[in-house]
Amino acid sequence: MPSDYALFNYKQAHEVQYVSSLYLERQKVKECLKAHCSNGTISQWTHKQLYDFLAKHGFTKIK
Repeated sequence: MPSDYALFNYKQAHEVQYVSSLYLERQKVKECLKAHCSNGTISQWTHKQLYDFLAKHGFTKIK
């Protein structure tokens, strides 16, 4: 199991803010994260899994 530091904690607003700030489509990423967090899709994911998921959905990482 990955360490707690590697997991994306969708319950903390600053995590969603941070991840969305890494992408050109900041607002759309934030909306995507909120939608997939509320339905449980990305529960207990590492940051790497999350970044791969966002890339698969066409978002462009800038950082």
